[in-house]
Amino acid sequence: MKQHKITAYYIVALLVLITGACSKIDDYKSNFMAGGSITYSGKMDSVKIFSGRNRVKVTGLFTSDPNIVKYRVFWNSRQDSVEVAVTRTSGVDTAKVIIPNLPEGLMNFEIRTYDAQGHSSIPIDTAANVYGTLYQNSLVNRAIVNAAIQKGDGSALITWGDVNKDAGVLNMEIKYADKNNVLHDTVITSTTTGLTTSLPIFKVGNTFSYSTAYLPTPTAIDTFYVAYQTHGVQADVSSIYLANTGPAFARATFDGRWGTLAAPWVTNAAAKNKDGGTNGGYTSDGGGSINWETWGN
Repeated sequence: MKQHKITAYYIVALLVLITGACSKIDDYKSNFMAGGSITYSGKMDSVKIFSGRNRVKVTGLFTSDPNIVKYRVFWNSRQDSVEVAVTRTSGVDTAKVIIPNLPEGLMNFEIRTYDAQGHSSIPIDTAANVYGTLYQNSLVNRAIVNAAIQKGDGSALITWGDVNKDAGVLNMEIKYADKNNVLHDTVITSTTTGLTTSLPIFKVGNTFSYSTAYLPTPTAIDTFYVAYQTHGVQADVSSIYLANTGPAFARATFDGRWGTLAAPWVTNAAAKNKDGGTNGGYTSDGGGSINWETWGN
């Protein structure tokens, strides 16, 4: 009999606890669900943020909820936001908005959709880097290992320094004049290693200028450019300043080995120390060289 009384006591206590718990749940419903169940609008799908120069581009898709009428993007701890109206169709619709005038650095964004009754979706939180003056000032033109005129075709061959794959180098724009004074403006697509560029019929003695373009990330919406830099080209420039240059100087007189240089070279009497003052300054050695020879002094 005593055992039955104890069991009944525990059953009563359990019923009291269950009743109390139900009362608390009812209180929660009355406080937070007075107007019925909570309604959310459908969230934006496939959200992406693309970095730019003091701006970002936000994109996404609307695939389900036909009642969405707008969406908002928040940043700066929800102190700033932009609102975009949405006109839904029967299919998949695209969201796209550019947010300008952002400070440089890592930015956090929150995205919510809304229906006509003001119900919002659950938030989509994401982040992206914003690039600006600090990034721009860190950029330099791609290094050039060598630039030289090539014998035979007269082109200028540029050998570029290697770059890391993640450096963001997009291309190099080159400006130069050829032998006919025709101006060229060409863009060279960057590869990371072993890159060379040929500038046809380059005018010896001239320079070229170039600027390097960078993409901070492969999907960035803005390209950054380095200021144009002038670069010289190695070449044998003798023919620009001198006529009848070597090797194989042309001769005016010749005795089988010794002679004098052809015009516009002028050979004075002091140089003519061969053949009794007839020849000097030229020798057939090496196919034609400038040479003076003296013995016994």
